Amino acid sequence: MTATQIVPDVPVLKEDTFLLPHLIRMAAEYKNVELHHSDEEEWMSKPLATSILNDPLLVFLDRRGIRERTSSDRRGKALVLVDENRQKKKQDRPPSNRWTLPLNGPTGKPLPPDYQLRIELRLRFSLSRREDGVALWPLAQGIFMNPFDELPNFRMFKALVESGRLEVPPIAEEVARSRKRHIVVTWANIGVHGIRRISQLFQDFTHGNKLIEQLARSGINPFESKSFSQLVTANAELELFVAKHAQPALLIAWQEQLARFYHELNR
Repeated sequence: MTATQIVPDVPVLKEDTFLLPHLIRMAAEYKNVELHHSDEEEWMSKPLATSILNDPLLVFLDRRGIRERTSSDRRGKALVLVDENRQKKKQDRPPSNRWTLPLNGPTGKPLPPDYQLRIELRLRFSLSRREDGVALWPLAQGIFMNPFDELPNFRMFKALVESGRLEVPPIAEEVARSRKRHIVVTWANIGVHGIRRISQLFQDFTHGNKLIEQLARSGINPFESKSFSQLVTANAELELFVAKHAQPALLIAWQEQLARFYHELNR
């Protein structure tokens, strides 16, 4: 969706609107991180470093509470690493705190000669509404099954960075040191201080008037946008962000469009 589809009457906004993917790219560039957009539609970095799981490293991880297990089923043997530290409780499911790395191929076939047990360190990017920016979360990923809970990913990431056994970029060290278990690139960092989601601006415009909100979603939407309902979409990648200096022009345009609608209605 482009800016002109949302606000066709406000030319200034064509240069001053952003979608989340654009902001994520700006945040990645700010931290000198290369992006890899995964098939799962989750924004993440390319590997920052790759750690080979040899015996000394497994001993080190064991001391950090990430312990080795071996499993065997009809799919073959696998090395399982389990974060046995205290986990954050989930109401609807058990914790996701284990890495499964195959020790042989499907149905017991041998793996390629160059196969190595390894963990890649990456970063996951997401919108942080509370912190006004883009959050960078640590990921520690093997080649098969990985935990999706944040805490074990951070523990493995931090342990590998602090192991002294691999060379990591400064961003990895910064994330590993974070007490919040993630870092944030703020809007001010990337030169868009005061940027706001267009749905936030529309809420300010309506002052909580439900009739105007319903009107915007109706078939007689006066705000000249065929897809106005997407302003409050749950899909963050489709939501438009408006630069601070351009926000007054958008609010004025909405006011004029609403006044024009009322005028036509009362003719």
